[in-house]
Amino acid sequence: MLAVNTEMDMSEGSPQWQFIERDLSRVNRTNTPWVLLGGHRPMYVDSRYHGDGEIGGDQYVSDLLVRDLEPLLIKYRVSLASYGHNHTLQRM
Repeated sequence: MLAVNTEMDMSEGSPQWQFIERDLSRVNRTNTPWVLLGGHRPMYVDSRYHGDGEIGGDQYVSDLLVRDLEPLLIKYRVSLASYGHNHTLQRM
């Protein structure tokens, strides 16, 4: 299980991004077939709470996670990502 701080800079090349890349790259999938990731703010959200696209708003953070974190999750075949923050039901 890898926990990330969705409230800190996670842009490509940032210290947190480098930590995530380094940690995921070292997983031996023979010994650890499932890789889980957890964070506070969701990567996929349709929310107008805390501003629509405003810096620090839910949609703004979601867009950054999709841009910078999602490629790492795909590259290292993360099995499941779980998030919190929103207290509403959203279906996709």
